[in-house]
Amino acid sequence: MCSIGEEDFDDEGGAHTMIADEESRTNLLSNLPEANNCYKCGSSGAIYKLTFRQAECSDCFLLYARHKFRAAIGSAKILPNGAKVMLLFDGSAESVVLLDMLHYAQSQGDFKRLRCSVTVLHVDELALIFDEAAELGNTETFLKTMQLFLASYKEFQSYIVPFLKNEEDVARSICQFSEIDVKYLKRDVTGEQKFVECINQIQNLTSRQDFVKHQRSKLIARVAKHFNCQFTFKADISTTLASDLLTAICLGRGITAALDVNLIDNRLNDGIKLVRPLRNLSKLEIDLYLKARSLKSLQCHNNGDKGTNGSLQNLTRSFVDNLQTSFSSTVSTVYRTGDKIATEHGVSSNVENMEINTCSFCCSILNSKYNSTTLLAVEFSRLVSAKSNASAKNCLNFNSHMQFNVLGEAEGTQQISRLCHACCNIYRDVTKKSLLLQK
Repeated sequence: MCSIGEEDFDDEGGAHTMIADEESRTNLLSNLPEANNCYKCGSSGAIYKLTFRQAECSDCFLLYARHKFRAAIGSAKILPNGAKVMLLFDGSAESVVLLDMLHYAQSQGDFKRLRCSVTVLHVDELALIFDEAAELGNTETFLKTMQLFLASYKEFQSYIVPFLKNEEDVARSICQFSEIDVKYLKRDVTGEQKFVECINQIQNLTSRQDFVKHQRSKLIARVAKHFNCQFTFKADISTTLASDLLTAICLGRGITAALDVNLIDNRLNDGIKLVRPLRNLSKLEIDLYLKARSLKSLQCHNNGDKGTNGSLQNLTRSFVDNLQTSFSSTVSTVYRTGDKIATEHGVSSNVENMEINTCSFCCSILNSKYNSTTLLAVEFSRLVSAKSNASAKNCLNFNSHMQFNVLGEAEGTQQISRLCHACCNIYRDVTKKSLLLQK
């Protein structure tokens, strides 16, 4: 395996600039020697065209896309022989591509084969979307469609787990996809409904989405530990990572924002490593791969939270998508900037110090320990806004109050001092405080 050259980043060195797309695409198309022939092998049917790349046939394009996948894993040298990998599958186009690429990599000859055992996991979050009894039929239809699709990859064991909080319930709720008709669809959903009700009580959509994201990561770590998997593959692409990087900074998670776009994220519990092998692929490359392999996305539902603009996450995603339509290097510029962000205090890899150095909920670095003047300024603004003019005059020492609140002691419990700034914001919007304070 090898690392990727500049030509694999869709920018070819000097072409990576913020220019509008229309003129560049016109010039590229006009310079094609033969519009119907692949520029690599010369075969006809060159219909796979990327920005800053000449048209290719399906075989050459698949070779190019699969090389990106293998190079991302091979350059980091993270997977030992016989490693146990858990692949997160949600039915999206990206996860379908990741599943197919991983299956192809394991079906090669001895020299090129990716030697690892793969377990496929689907986290069932449909309870967050379909909350009416009349819509439960959509859940069964979607899961059975996914069951048929995963059955075609019979070399992989596929499992499903509902979106739960309690660790013991998670271990008991894991079910093979081949048994969803017998066990999963007939399970007791009382615990799930109570948990979803607690989540829906978070009125602030930004806090709700942030909570669900990190609660999902905790659930993934528990399931990975259950299957004894040290690596978890997630199908994040460059567009998703660019939005996640800007969102993390907006939410006050800038100290660990680089981990949101890195190939490896080591913030999961129990030493589980989250790997993003598709981080160098774009949305267009995903669509072309599906076309070349005659595959399609399985997602037939839309999460209502993602369809609105009522949160920082949604607004950031819309901003990046709109800018990308006019400037094709927007996503690449943003998320590759995240690769260059180096934190002064890295996340400790020592499991024994994990509880001391990191947030008890999201496992990010506890930035309150470094006496951040920014957090003090934010807390000062919040204190002044919350008090009337008369009560503000009675507050003789704002500095002590700010330090008191930043450390979390003003909330009436010492446990909140173990939460980072962003998780403290979620804590203030959560009705049931134990959602964040309990493991």
